[in-house]
Amino acid sequence: MFFALNRRSINDHIKTLIKSKTIKLFHERRKIMKKIFGFLVMIIFLANTTIPLNAQWVQTSTPAPGQIQCIAISGNDLFEGNGQGQVFHSTDDGVTWTDVTSNLHNHVVNTGCLTYDGSNLLAVDSDGGGIFLSTNKGTSWTGIINGLTDPWINIVIISGTKFYAGSTYGEVFVSTNSGINWSRIGSAFCNSRVLSIAAGTSNLYASTQSNGVFRSVIGDTSWKAIDSGLPSGTLVTNLVVNGSNLFAAVYGSGGGVFLSTNNGDTWTLPSNEMTSDGAYSLTIYPATKGTAITNLFAGTMDDKGIFLSTDNGASWKSEGLAIAFDGVEDLKVGNGKLFALTVGEEIWRRPLLEMINSVNEISGLSNTLLLRQNYPNPVIAVTTISWRLPEKAHVILKIIDFTGREVKTLLDCNLSQGEHTVNFDASGLTSGVYCYQLQADGEIETQKMIVNK
Repeated sequence: MFFALNRRSINDHIKTLIKSKTIKLFHERRKIMKKIFGFLVMIIFLANTTIPLNAQWVQTSTPAPGQIQCIAISGNDLFEGNGQGQVFHSTDDGVTWTDVTSNLHNHVVNTGCLTYDGSNLLAVDSDGGGIFLSTNKGTSWTGIINGLTDPWINIVIISGTKFYAGSTYGEVFVSTNSGINWSRIGSAFCNSRVLSIAAGTSNLYASTQSNGVFRSVIGDTSWKAIDSGLPSGTLVTNLVVNGSNLFAAVYGSGGGVFLSTNNGDTWTLPSNEMTSDGAYSLTIYPATKGTAITNLFAGTMDDKGIFLSTDNGASWKSEGLAIAFDGVEDLKVGNGKLFALTVGEEIWRRPLLEMINSVNEISGLSNTLLLRQNYPNPVIAVTTISWRLPEKAHVILKIIDFTGREVKTLLDCNLSQGEHTVNFDASGLTSGVYCYQLQADGEIETQKMIVNK
């Protein structure tokens, strides 16, 4: 009887232990399932949310040691200058780079001092060596300093057929003959570094490090201060002209993107919802021709990243690239993408079509054939291929597999000058890497396309 009781007691104890372990396992499994469920909910939320993620941005490769100081782009030609006196060229959005420094070795290309319009590439020697010009994408360079009475240049821009340059000591120069000769535009900047220059139809604008913003009538040599409405104690780091609108990126407390509709006589801050530290970099992208919408991109110097406004700065939408302690120093548009240079010496890119509804290359910047990256890429079903013809041409557009075999001819016809687009249904292709090739009167452009089903 004693044995039976003890055995029953032992059995009961075992059952209790089993039950206890079962309950424990149940609770542990329940916790795991809750975590999995929470993770799935988060994934679903992120997949449907409008908050942009850094994953939408792609970092380019770094061509060589040395601080990246500036970037310039037109079409699919991307250039970067670094603190080691080198200039690099990429035609694949920064995946690979070629050193095009040539006789620029031992010169330092300073921040913001690299600009390209599709024909002329300008680089600045911040050690007081003036400006260098290349008309063959960096294969060779020529010093253009004739008439530069102050060779300590800080900023250069190209506006139509004119080159403008601003110096460290507050001088502004203009060249109307591709840099062969320069003439000084009268200065009222009191030796203050010229940070930005923008040219409108009738006026030239310049911002300085310590004396504010100025305006000069093109062809005149006098300057007028235009600071009404801008906060004192801030830096106007960038100026952008778009029709009758003049935008200023103001960095510092109370800053942001300010707007003037009267050539800078008065300024307003349409919205301060971007960041308390204001904006540092600024660029604008024209929308489809015939519409009044423009896409204004602004970069910040805190960890807020990049913002987009389609209503002249009245409201802003975050577009990501919020990297802690890594501000956005410069923004450039080209090859259907937005490129961002950060203080951390990194170049990032993101397709414009991920941020705006339509993409047209800025007109007048290039007279070359341009085949853009298809979108979306990778391709699941239908993708869009677009290109720009500099003139009327007979066009052949083909799809080619990785062995070089022609898979399909999409077009074989005459097309007019300008923008063209075709939709391609890739549902009949197997997964893999393909190319699409555009031939236009002897010129050939090729882009890679990935089919992923």
